[in-house]
Amino acid sequence: MILEAIKFSNSFFTRNFIRIVFICAIPILFISIFQLTIDPLPWDNLTELSFTTLVFQSFNILFQIAFLSLSILLINDLSNDKSQTIVNYLFKCSFFVPTLTLAYFFVASVVSFGIILFILPGVYLLGRFIYLPFVVVLDNRKFIESLKLAQTYAKKEAWLLGSAAFFLYFVYFFITVTFGSIFFDPNKEVIPPQFLFFIYLSSFLFQIYFNIFIFSLYKNREKNK
Repeated sequence: MILEAIKFSNSFFTRNFIRIVFICAIPILFISIFQLTIDPLPWDNLTELSFTTLVFQSFNILFQIAFLSLSILLINDLSNDKSQTIVNYLFKCSFFVPTLTLAYFFVASVVSFGIILFILPGVYLLGRFIYLPFVVVLDNRKFIESLKLAQTYAKKEAWLLGSAAFFLYFVYFFITVTFGSIFFDPNKEVIPPQFLFFIYLSSFLFQIYFNIFIFSLYKNREKNK
């Protein structure tokens, strides 16, 4: 199941890369370049955060949630050989932001709590709620209903889904740190803007790939019901 989803994701991502980049280029570059206008973070004392930085981080979370909605809509359309304009995608994805925001903070809270409890509960909880954004967007459900359906869908495979997700995030983290270290100078007191730009750009590309992976599992679950 997982290997098949990875093969599908690799094929889907490469086959539709141009279309994905075309639709997502504006939001990806906007948030990545906008990062360069923010005062660099003091890497040796992250408690010294300016008000502007905190506002930006809040905006960044909302933007990533909107981007999550957009990417799910785009992946679903590409899988069905459909196409919409960039304006339509940006307009439609905004409708899911309120519900996805609740989903985002709920999953982030329960997974973080699970990780504190010796990591393994966090893996299980991530797998248990991994379909939540897809239920919200693809099935157009409200938060509570989406929460019930998502955990029901993933209940029997929560450990497998959570482990696969953690593995992909580990691979992404390793690759990002390896290549990102080119821009990072530990002798300086701030995190270089180039490093932050690379992190944001690579994270968006990874998020698209990860969403394709989960989308594949979600759709295969529907086919196998």
